[in-house]
Amino acid sequence: MPVIDYQNLSRHLRSAGKTLDTLWLIHGEEFLRAQILDAVLAALLPDPSDRMNYEPVGPDDDQVLVALEKVNTYTFLPGRKVVAMLDCRIFDSPKNTSNLAAKARAALAGDDLTSAGRHFIRLLGVLNLSLDDVSGKECRQLLKLGPEADDRWIDPVLNYCRETGMTVPAGTDHPQVLEDAIKHGFPEKHHLIITTDLIDRRRRLYKVIGEYGVVVDCTVPQGSRKAEKTVQEAVLKERMAVILKKHDKQMNPAAYRALYEKTGFQLRSFCGNLEKLVDYVGDRNRIKAADVEAVLSRSRQDPVFELTSAFSERNLETALFYLKSMLAGDLHPLQIIAALSNQVRKLMVAREFIESSHGRGWRAGMGFPDFRRVVMPAIRAYDDELRQMLSDWENALGDKLPHGNGKRSAKAKGKKKKKSTDTRLLLSPGTANPFPVFKTIQNAQRFTLIELIEALERLYEADWRLKTGDRNPELVLSNLIIRICRQERTGNK
Repeated sequence: MPVIDYQNLSRHLRSAGKTLDTLWLIHGEEFLRAQILDAVLAALLPDPSDRMNYEPVGPDDDQVLVALEKVNTYTFLPGRKVVAMLDCRIFDSPKNTSNLAAKARAALAGDDLTSAGRHFIRLLGVLNLSLDDVSGKECRQLLKLGPEADDRWIDPVLNYCRETGMTVPAGTDHPQVLEDAIKHGFPEKHHLIITTDLIDRRRRLYKVIGEYGVVVDCTVPQGSRKAEKTVQEAVLKERMAVILKKHDKQMNPAAYRALYEKTGFQLRSFCGNLEKLVDYVGDRNRIKAADVEAVLSRSRQDPVFELTSAFSERNLETALFYLKSMLAGDLHPLQIIAALSNQVRKLMVAREFIESSHGRGWRAGMGFPDFRRVVMPAIRAYDDELRQMLSDWENALGDKLPHGNGKRSAKAKGKKKKKSTDTRLLLSPGTANPFPVFKTIQNAQRFTLIELIEALERLYEADWRLKTGDRNPELVLSNLIIRICRQERTGNK
C-alpha cells in the first residue's frame, strides 16, 4: 500500500468505499495526526453511537500488549471495533535520536519546555540512559553533534527534566510482537490505528505495516531554515483556508501576520485561535489585525486554560492531550482537579442563566455581536441579582455565627467590618471582556444541569481517590475526563 499524504486522505476514503482498511499508521505533526485520526474514525464508526466500540490506548511500557489484547477481543456490541495506540513509541530507536533531539530543540525555541522535556526523556530512554547518567557534554557526544553544532539547548532541558521529576521510560515497545500479530491478522471488522510522531522507514515493522495497511504521512519539517519555514507557513495557510472557507470568512495579510506572531508554528494553537476569531467577528466576513489583538492579548495560553477550555467544549482528544502535557510538567494532579471543579461550577452558573428568565434572549448558534448587544445586558442583571442574593446569605449567616462563649466583644460590637461579596461565580464580574463570557455560555449549552451536577460528583470522587490511595494520577484523571466528555447528549437547549 503506498504512503498517503494527509491532504489525500479524503480521496482514499472515497475510493475505498465501505471496504476500509484494517490497519492504519498515522505519523507526523501532532495536530494533523489528530485531524486525520478523527477523519478515519468518522469513516470507520460513522454513527455517534458506534463510538462505544472505540478503545484508545495511551503510551506506556505495555501499550502494544494491551492494544493487541483489545483488538483481538470480541465485543458484545454490533458493528466495527476500533483500537488506537496513541502517541506510540514503537519506532523509537538509536537511529532516530537526531529526530528526537531536533524536536526537543524546536520545542525549547518555542518556549514549550514541557514538550522539550518529553522528547528529551524519550531520547534518553532510547539510549538506555537515566537523568543521572548524562551531562550536556556527554549528551553532545552521544548525539554525535559536530564541534560547530549548537548544543546550548541541552542543559536547560536537562535541568527542567530534573527539576520537574520527569522519569525515563523503561524501554521501547514490542515491535516483533506487533509485527507477528499484524501478519496473523485481526478478527473480522476489527481495526487497529497507530499514531506516532516519529517513524523509521528502514525498520521491517514499517514495511510490514505498509504491506498490510495504510500509512498516512502528516510530517512537517520542524527546523528554522528558510526552506523548512516555507513548508511550515504553507501548512498554516492551508489549514487557515480550510477554516475560513468553512465559516465563509476572509482574513487580510496583516491579520494573518499578527496571528502568526502570537503562535509561531504551533498548529493546534494557530487553528484554535483562528476559530476564536471567527466567533469574535460574528456576521462580519473579514478578520482584521485589530481583532487578533482584541481576542489574543496573550501570546501563549496558560496550559491549564487550554485544558479547561477543551474540557468545557467536550473535546475529549484535546483535553487528554493537554492533561498528558501538564502531568509531564510540574503541575500537581490536585491542581488539575481544582481547575476542572472551578470550570464546572462556572458552567453550572451559565447553564442556570440559560434556563432562567434572564436567558430568554440567548439562542444556540448566536453570533458574538448579537450576544454582546442582546445577552450581555441580561447577564449583568442576572449577576446583580446573584450578587445581592450572596450578600443576603452572608449577612444572614454572619448574624448567626457563634463568637467564642456566645458574647461578642465590645470591639466587635462597636465596629462591624463589612465583608465583600465573593464574585468568583458571577458570569461577568467587573468590566470583564464579554468574549470569554460568550464562550462560557456556548460551552454551557453542551451540558444539561444534571450532567454538570454529575460531573461535580465525579470530580469529588476523583479528588478522594487521589488523596486516599496509591493510584496512578494519569489514569484517574483520564478516566474522569473521558466519563464527563464522552457522554454528550444531543439537543441540549
